[in-house]
Amino acid sequence: MLSEKGLLIIEKLAEHNNELVTSKALAASTGMSERSVKTYLKEVADFCEQNSMTLDRKPGKGMKPCFSDAQIGKILDAVSYTHLRAHETSQDL
Repeated sequence: MLSEKGLLIIEKLAEHNNELVTSKALAASTGMSERSVKTYLKEVADFCEQNSMTLDRKPGKGMKPCFSDAQIGKILDAVSYTHLRAHETSQDL
């Protein structure tokens, strides 16, 4: 499973499915530094490979996610579940 930041990145990639996205653009849309995005992209790329999801990385140009509708649905479900669990945990405090 992905870390919270990894989930945030893959969610943004899913929003830009079949489009070229730079780490700079991901940093701006996630509120993370570009260096952090690049660090977590390794985790995201490994997750994509393990789940037969295509993330075409083009050094110096960006990356192009090529996810199916079913894969995007799973990503959004995972993100929703993580946000729900975080909300439940904060209420327990």
